[in-house]
Amino acid sequence: MIAKSDQGIIVVPWDFSALSRAGLDHALNMTDNSKLIHVVHVAPPLSGPDNGVLYTAAEKQKSRELERRFRDQISENSDLNDVCFHVVYGYVGFEIARFADLYQAELIVVPSRKKRTILDILFGGLAKPVIRQARRPVLEVQVDESSANLKPQPHIFSATLNRVFARRPDVAKAGKLK
Repeated sequence: MIAKSDQGIIVVPWDFSALSRAGLDHALNMTDNSKLIHVVHVAPPLSGPDNGVLYTAAEKQKSRELERRFRDQISENSDLNDVCFHVVYGYVGFEIARFADLYQAELIVVPSRKKRTILDILFGGLAKPVIRQARRPVLEVQVDESSANLKPQPHIFSATLNRVFARRPDVAKAGKLK
């Protein structure tokens, strides 16, 4: 088990799937302070006129709708009430990495499927673009969706060297994961 931390921000990408929920639950198990968890949903850029006022208003409305949907989805777990939710617009890997840099995150927790599907092969999963783009440490939480409990198996990646430190969850014993 990875040591709990209350030192730094943990970024969790969110796409409203059971997989992203497993990543959020894993991040919640890593900290005693849920205010340190920042959930980030990356939406495609809004197409529209170059008028910044209309574009900003549409972004704000869509962001409010997505946050309401997120809060509805997690409402059964009171531990998640203090989690910060953000909506950014753009390319997923780049925006998650940029967000983590902006907030000086200690860790990015990225859920991925243990067994790849045809969609993962054709379009790619979320984990690989984030690992490629991130300059912060990335924890890839592989989830076996065939099991009922979605038990994660963490892999820790070095953001600077972009290589696997270890394939065992007991690597980070005590203290920060930097």
